[in-house]
Amino acid sequence: MADLDEAIVATVDGPVHIESDGKDVAVLLSPEQYAALAGPVARIPRAELERLMAASIERHGSVYRALAKWEAENEPPEA
Repeated sequence: MADLDEAIVATVDGPVHIESDGKDVAVLLSPEQYAALAGPVARIPRAELERLMAASIERHGSVYRALAKWEAENEPPEA
């Protein structure tokens, strides 16, 4: 547990890469680093996102339906 505490404190200096078998498996970020990566969308309240999505569907619904139809018709075969 001490290693995790140290890793959390180390995020002050930048992202902390967590490795397993010599490969990155996760990256630990400070809240500020995460906010910078997530951008303004992460700070929009859910109700506002739902309002924006509804407006987008109302305005561009035919495009969404055409894309969904194309995707259904061109889906790659199951492996």
